[in-house]
Amino acid sequence: MTPDLSNNAYNPVASVRTTGEKILDAARSEFARFGLAGGRVDRIARSAGVNKAMIYYHYSSKENLYREVLSGHFRRVGQLLKTRLTDLESIQARLEAAADVWMDVFAEMPEFRSLVLRELAQPSSELLDQIADVLIGTGLPEAIPQLMSDEISAGRFREVDTRQALVSFVTMNIGYFLISPLINRVLSITDENDFIRNRKRAVIDLFFNGIKVRKL
Repeated sequence: MTPDLSNNAYNPVASVRTTGEKILDAARSEFARFGLAGGRVDRIARSAGVNKAMIYYHYSSKENLYREVLSGHFRRVGQLLKTRLTDLESIQARLEAAADVWMDVFAEMPEFRSLVLRELAQPSSELLDQIADVLIGTGLPEAIPQLMSDEISAGRFREVDTRQALVSFVTMNIGYFLISPLINRVLSITDENDFIRNRKRAVIDLFFNGIKVRKL
């Protein structure tokens, strides 16, 4: 089942959102569209139905609000990864679950794509450390290479650089979403939703057939 990843998913009772949550909802859309530099506090305030003073009361500054927006997104991703991967032991089951999360997140949260692209374009961003900590906290960066090494030792996977393989898997999952406007034009993809639905299966198939030992 695809989880509810809409803005209201941040609050279990959407109809009674707090002022802070209304501000965050408005800020996500504003920063996704205009970035930190171009985002305007007055537009966020109007969209949230509050005055600017309330934004500064809750978040002190536009920069702090931006940090909370991005950190909140990645905390949500980290929580989903931990929840989906709990009690899964095989590497294929874990990677399939991880692929599910990335596909759901990027498909259902288009503003997340824009924010990620902006942050990745600024490699010195202080937020990258926070994002890295969230992803490391899921346990995947440590567990997946170890599981791959176990499969290599058992003769089921080819001798591959496990870090390179993990990077390839991640980029196979999120790469399309980051450059979809270009890819859709180049490959004449007119039904993006259908393409996304088939993407996870294609990624899993290509990845595992690339690293499994071929039987003669």
